[in-house]
Amino acid sequence: APNHEAAADALYARWLPALARDPAYNPNLSLDVPGGFELEETALSRRPLPAGLLPRVLGQPSGGRGSAHYRVLQPFLALQAAGLVEGAAPPRALEVVEVERFGPDVIVMQRRVGEDDIARMRRLQRFSPALKVYELDDWLPDLPARNIHRRHMPRNVGELLRRGLAHADRFVVSTPALAEACRGWHGDIRVAENRLVPRAWTGLPAPARKPDARPRVGWAGGASHDGDLAVIAEVVRSLAGEVDWVFFGMCPEPLRRYVAEFQPGVPIGQYPRVLAALGLDLALAPLEDHPFNRCKSNLRLLEYGACGYPVVCTDIEPYRGDLPVTRVRNRHRDWVDAIRMHLADRPASAAAGRALREAVRRDWMLEGAGLDAWHRAWLPD
Repeated sequence: APNHEAAADALYARWLPALARDPAYNPNLSLDVPGGFELEETALSRRPLPAGLLPRVLGQPSGGRGSAHYRVLQPFLALQAAGLVEGAAPPRALEVVEVERFGPDVIVMQRRVGEDDIARMRRLQRFSPALKVYELDDWLPDLPARNIHRRHMPRNVGELLRRGLAHADRFVVSTPALAEACRGWHGDIRVAENRLVPRAWTGLPAPARKPDARPRVGWAGGASHDGDLAVIAEVVRSLAGEVDWVFFGMCPEPLRRYVAEFQPGVPIGQYPRVLAALGLDLALAPLEDHPFNRCKSNLRLLEYGACGYPVVCTDIEPYRGDLPVTRVRNRHRDWVDAIRMHLADRPASAAAGRALREAVRRDWMLEGAGLDAWHRAWLPD
């Protein structure tokens, strides 16, 4: 209620430092527990370095999905490991008193589109001097009709995004196409592209392949890709007698009978090794031509490439560029021809996979210039 908000604002305006640093309450105890007297998360309560030595970052990821890892947790941990920042990225959203107590120089807020989120951001804008960075990696106002998350997305999500952005100092997105789609929404839009953590994506196992075995052709992805798999559904049926189809993460029920191997989804920490252990001869990355997909990143190509898999993908915005992959239009004949071309010359196809792996390792890891790009995107100029 407005009156409650105004009263709370008045309280914080007068007493916020005292509320955050009560001399009668141990700073190692949480402020988030009714009645108190429970230990705080170590990352939030511990301050191993003198204040001001390194920029202090508070990451606020949105849920535990892959985007939280790629867009907040992994960049934060990489910057921390490189000695460029300190701080924490807890799974829950901190309230203004907790933020005051933590004392960040930067707050990274991901996908905050709920009314509670916007209210929290409004209060942080008023009461925290930190640089507020709003992070977004998908074109939320227009999800494909078959995307499973569409039904959970507020109809006015575009308005909610703009209201949240009004309380942010900077807007960081994952691709130039997404920056263009959001043009005019904020005065400081920056692009920080998805990259792979070297520790997780190098030195992956390469399963031994039997020379007389049927080629293993596969796809990896989550439940939101039903519409993308529809692009190759007929291809799967047509080639079921020629290849062993391998699906990882999700497989639509109508395709199950054509699939030789199905690997259910795994926690993200296991994902790189399980993907590499599939031992694919060819990996596919279909995307339906839709504004949502045109704003996506090339992450699937990077993951396949890190495993040394040659790739056939849809010729669409995120998959264009310098990576050595085979791009096709979303026509049945084009997909079938490209797959058969790869399988007709297995040594050349394997060489294409090695070339892709080298390109990913050279240009797309979360280190060096790639990590510097995230540092520039998050830290004050």
